[in-house]
Amino acid sequence: ALSVDDPVFSSDSRAFTFSGVGTHSGIKKKYNLSLSLFDEIIPEATKWSFASVGKVVVTLQKRKAGVWDRLTEDKAKVANMNVWWDMKERVQKDLDDFHHGNYTARYLTTEGGNGQAASEGPSDGEKEKSEGIREEL
Repeated sequence: ALSVDDPVFSSDSRAFTFSGVGTHSGIKKKYNLSLSLFDEIIPEATKWSFASVGKVVVTLQKRKAGVWDRLTEDKAKVANMNVWWDMKERVQKDLDDFHHGNYTARYLTTEGGNGQAASEGPSDGEKEKSEGIREEL
């Protein structure tokens, strides 16, 4: 469906759910998604928005910083869910640099700030790639 009526999103510390009704080619369909998550999130920080061509973007904030082995508690592959490999590799490199003392802040996040470090700011392409990913220092 290109649009969904009455979307319902909910999350708790270890789960995320979505439901809604969409119409495609004149046929109404009910959509349901329920994920048991790999580790805890902060439910009140969950954000979602509809993007183009029927896509939904969901941002979940981890309770503890770090890299999860996968999104879901279950090791089974979820249909239509993929890893954003470029971002995964970039985040892993940043974490490795941080743990080895080689970290320089690429972005500073402050209340009401613009997300740019004083000495260097991200390019427009980097802003798009890093949208929704932030590590509090």
